[in-house]
Amino acid sequence: MRIVMLTINPSFTSTYLLFNFTHMKKETLLELIGLALKENTEETQSPDDIGKGEIRICILQRGWIYVGKYYRKGNNCSLENASCIRAWGTTKGLGEIAEEGPTSNTKLDSTPTVNFHVLGEICTILCNPKKWKL
Repeated sequence: MRIVMLTINPSFTSTYLLFNFTHMKKETLLELIGLALKENTEETQSPDDIGKGEIRICILQRGWIYVGKYYRKGNNCSLENASCIRAWGTTKGLGEIAEEGPTSNTKLDSTPTVNFHVLGEICTILCNPKKWKL
């Protein structure tokens, strides 16, 4: 029995396919490869469409939380006119300041630009731009 592992990796998104192709028709194998390529192409096209300067709170690895104008090109992310959120100053969590803007108890430390890899991003929260002055 022969088993082949096919890795399709156009970016950091990988698809692994295990095939026992002893009894598999050539057409079936090619169809599976085509489906895997299509799936990865769709996944890797979307990151360039994310982040056109909208204000977002970004939760990053190691507990860093920033707010700023969010841009993403491929795997590279940046927050311009950013601030580190040192103290939330909320009673309802980060969603409260995302919707209502910073409170009088929110502590923001100004940071010109923050650059990070997309894999360092835990999540982002879209903010109400009318409530944030960046």
